[in-house]
Amino acid sequence: MAADDNITVALERLVGVFEKRPATAMDTTKSRAVMTGGFRVDVTEGDNTAVMDMGDVMGGGNAGPSPGFYGRAGLISCVAMGIKAAAALARVPLDSVEVEVEMDWDNRSMFGAEGVPPDPVATRLTISVQSPADEKLVRQIIDDGLRNDAWLQIALRPQNIEQSIQITRSSS
Repeated sequence: MAADDNITVALERLVGVFEKRPATAMDTTKSRAVMTGGFRVDVTEGDNTAVMDMGDVMGGGNAGPSPGFYGRAGLISCVAMGIKAAAALARVPLDSVEVEVEMDWDNRSMFGAEGVPPDPVATRLTISVQSPADEKLVRQIIDDGLRNDAWLQIALRPQNIEQSIQITRSSS
């Protein structure tokens, strides 16, 4: 079975399960970030780990990409996978999906500059798809993928984030 066929079978199975038992679609993901020295942060989620750090210009140690890299990577990879998933469910062949993001920043926001918001000044998303299918159909697949893409929607919509802060006094 080809990789795309595996995707279609797996997604159709999940859709069927979620339609019959919607409660099975509910999920909670927990990730943990631990600052281990300087700006280095070790992140774990289940069996997966990632190291993040800041570059020399910020006083970091370059032990890994910045959190911004992972944020942008998460966004564009999720967009690409969402388009692929929409195509698989519609049984529309895609030869390739390429997504690029460009973000313009005013980095003064990192240091609390008055009147400078921390979000990007501008964000541009470029999606390139190669497919033997009709262009109108491919555009519909892209629209479906974007509408159902969790990380794109997180970027587009305000989120309600509950905070719990714990402070422990150290002996040093």
